[in-house]
Amino acid sequence: MKTRPYIWIWVIVFAVAMGYLEAVVVIYLRKIFYPDGFGFPLVPIPGNFLAIEMGREGATLLMLLAVALLSGANRIERLAFFLLAFGLWDLVYYCFLKLLIGWPVGLRTWDLLFLLPVLWVGPVWAPCLLSLTMILLSALIWRTEARSGGGSFPPGVLRAWMVGAVLVMAAFWIDPLQHSTALHAAAYVPSRFPWPIFAAGEAAILVGVFRLRRHTALCSPAEEP
Repeated sequence: MKTRPYIWIWVIVFAVAMGYLEAVVVIYLRKIFYPDGFGFPLVPIPGNFLAIEMGREGATLLMLLAVALLSGANRIERLAFFLLAFGLWDLVYYCFLKLLIGWPVGLRTWDLLFLLPVLWVGPVWAPCLLSLTMILLSALIWRTEARSGGGSFPPGVLRAWMVGAVLVMAAFWIDPLQHSTALHAAAYVPSRFPWPIFAAGEAAILVGVFRLRRHTALCSPAEEP
């Protein structure tokens, strides 16, 4: 990779700062809508507040994407930066929530993750594991680019990662989608997390990792004797 190393430092600083900011905003929102502590069933959110919150979430994703686009010199670098920024942002968010208000109680605590494009819910361990996966992928991409000197991923790698991403996202959506008015239904409580689908998504991502490593090994120049 031709990217100057200090850019990674500033992307990390940005992700940590964003994680803190996200935690603070969520703390304020919970004070307003959940003064006795967050939990399910969800409190109905007025239409105007719902639109504002969905806009904030969209702006957050655009900020992470913008940093990745500005930091990387090509599509592969930008992907690596986005994975790093997103994964670290989410992990830091939970760390600051735990530090500031003592929540979540544990990794099995259920959380409302996103509102876009549909409701995302799951136990805290799931987004944390996904965030760690994204950070490890960014490190792998960095290492691969450094060894191969640039280029593009073989098609099988991207296909495996796309399949994995769809399965992982589906795992967060399935239960809320079974309750079409989950966000407004006072009785909605998550039933169970479809961990087999989530595990299948993580497995597909790992398949892409192994294919990339194999491709890198085959394409790496032979070492001098």
